Amino acid sequence: MLAFHDEGAFSSNGEKCNTKLVSVAFNDNAKDIERFFEKYGGDWPVLLDEGTNRVAINYSVMTAPETVLLHQMD
Repeated sequence: MLAFHDEGAFSSNGEKCNTKLVSVAFNDNAKDIERFFEKYGGDWPVLLDEGTNRVAINYSVMTAPETVLLHQMD
């Protein structure tokens, strides 16, 4: 189980994980994302491919909300 904090992600036993939180935008544009962060806060990276949704499709994101955790293996 992972817990996300401003400092990064940590496992349930407190070890720092090489995991990053990113959003994958679907049917959105840069202005939509900017408004979301203004309303709800946050500053994490957003993967966006306006017009084609290619990034979302590559990660099998077809609707919102969707959560994907990517972990880089050492």
